[in-house]
Parts: sequence; structure tokens; C-alpha cells
Amino acid sequence: MGAYVDVAGVEDVPAGAGLHVCIAGVDIVLFNVDASIHAVADACLIDGAPLSGGVVRGRVVSCTRHRGQYDIVTGELVGVSGLRIERFPLRVIDGRILVDVEG
Repeated sequence: MGAYVDVAGVEDVPAGAGLHVCIAGVDIVLFNVDASIHAVADACLIDGAPLSGGVVRGRVVSCTRHRGQYDIVTGELVGVSGLRIERFPLRVIDGRILVDVEG
């Protein structure tokens, strides 16, 4: 088990948008899907484009460059079974989001 790092408040992650954070050199994007926070790698699998600026519809975020779509909850590239972006464990304690990049 790694170390959880306090990165933001729940109120900092509105539904429909991503919040970029960096922990120990690892770029992560936080998303709020149906009042549940998710932490995934902030890089598209195709060319590394950031997902934090992508369009969010429901639980899907579209890449800023080529419009590839990722399921925020599972990390899976939509339509490509088994191919997914990295997800990071997190905890919400007293309204604060703590993420573990060491998993």
C-alpha cells in the first residue's frame, strides 16, 4: 500500500469537468461522475494528449486531440475492450480527496 496524498477538495471537482493534479511527477485528472470522484492518468493512450481539458458527457471523456473516448469509471477506451488508461486509488476524507499514485 502506498501513501495517499491530499490533492484537492471535493468542491474543486465539479461534475462535467476534469481537474488536473500532479503527484510526484505523475499527471492525474480527477473527475466527478454521479457525485463519485475518480482519478485517472491525464494522458490519452494514443498520443499522450491531456484528458483534463476534454469534453465530459456522463461518464465519458473525449480526448482533446483526436476525440478518442474513455470511460472515466473503468478507464477503458470506449469500443476497445481491455485497453484502458491507468486508474489510481483514492479516498475522500472530510471533503478532501487523497490519491495514491503508488497503488
